[in-house]
Amino acid sequence: MKLIPVEENDRYVLSVDEEISLVCFKWESNFLSKDIFKEVVSHLSEFVLNKKPSFLLIDSRKSNITITDEIQKWHDDTIVPRYIDANIKGMAVLNSESIFSDITHKKTFGKEKAKQSLKTEFFSDEKEALDWFNNLQSFN
Repeated sequence: MKLIPVEENDRYVLSVDEEISLVCFKWESNFLSKDIFKEVVSHLSEFVLNKKPSFLLIDSRKSNITITDEIQKWHDDTIVPRYIDANIKGMAVLNSESIFSDITHKKTFGKEKAKQSLKTEFFSDEKEALDWFNNLQSFN
């Protein structure tokens, strides 16, 4: 993987790998307000919609974000349609070892709307996620 950072700050790193058509988003902060979370995720979804990568890797291992029902609804209604419109072939989410974090992320990306249109898997290891992307690539 040859990630080239596009944006980097104290909240996240946004990178691309043009060779495999991948956008990688890595949370760097685990203390985010609801409004900042929405702002950052909106920005990511717009970037993905404009870039139209085949794959999206979200690295949430450093985050401990609690997804409330309100944020979940916003994510389903606002963010998921952008990912669908971008025609992403696969989205991998890297979770921390925390059981709570794992449940939170599966709640966010496991909803019916997302599952019907986005191939989404959860991993604790980046190599497993990349292998999964390679498998998806070879079947398309």
